[in-house]
Amino acid sequence: MLKPLPTDEEIAKRTQAGDRYRRIAGVAIGAGLGLVFGWVSQSINSIMMPGLPFYQPPFGPVVNAVLCVLGGALLGLVSAWPHESAPGIVIAGVAGALCVGGLTLATARLDWNSGPGVIMSTLVLLLPLSALVVPIVWSLRWAANKQEDSYLAGYFTWSRVLAPFILVIVTGGLAATVLYPPEARPVLARMNVMVRAGLAASDPQTLPRPLQSEAMDGFLDHATSAYTLEWTQQSDRYGMIVYSTASPRDQSVVIAHFENGWTFVCLFATPEVEPVCKHLQQ
Repeated sequence: MLKPLPTDEEIAKRTQAGDRYRRIAGVAIGAGLGLVFGWVSQSINSIMMPGLPFYQPPFGPVVNAVLCVLGGALLGLVSAWPHESAPGIVIAGVAGALCVGGLTLATARLDWNSGPGVIMSTLVLLLPLSALVVPIVWSLRWAANKQEDSYLAGYFTWSRVLAPFILVIVTGGLAATVLYPPEARPVLARMNVMVRAGLAASDPQTLPRPLQSEAMDGFLDHATSAYTLEWTQQSDRYGMIVYSTASPRDQSVVIAHFENGWTFVCLFATPEVEPVCKHLQQ
């Protein structure tokens, strides 16, 4: 005997139940992926280089990780909300780009000179940012759809586990790209030793030699025991004069950020050569 076709009311209830389950799954998967990305990106340098205090803008490792969880949950919810996949992906892509743009403006140090340029650049980048976010929200919607399909089918399917598992692996791999390269490690370690020696000094004559220069005037007055270190090869950002005798690939800078806002930067030609340092104007 054939099973009678479902009524319109039953179809509507089934659709509503599927939508509700997909949205819950979208939030859970998005938050979980945000947690993975936040934890890996905020801890991998400390795990690989224990004992070094790393600069992690904009709000520090804990708040950054929490924001990743909230951001992932929001993208998961927005992407999974519409019944059809395409609108959810597009809306979530735009929402993600707006969040990134808003965070950029909120954390940027704007003034009358740089402010208009930063705002204009952020607005111009909103469309490319939306395109970059689309693969992320598409994957969230895909995983949420797999949960809905299994729920409506009434039995467990391996895709229900496989989809989030794949996304966890990919997310963890992407987050791991924030790991500093091997050439940064000896430079960061040397900078950390130098800062600690400077903090232990009682007068300018006992400071490490790179911290005794005129450009580092004020170290003893402003440096505090709470500091973080940032590594980059973009020395031009800080007006540092590069070494003409050293390869640009070997040169890098380390920025020391102190809790009170005081900052200084050191240019290393190589990890072995004594660096040139200067404090940055606030």
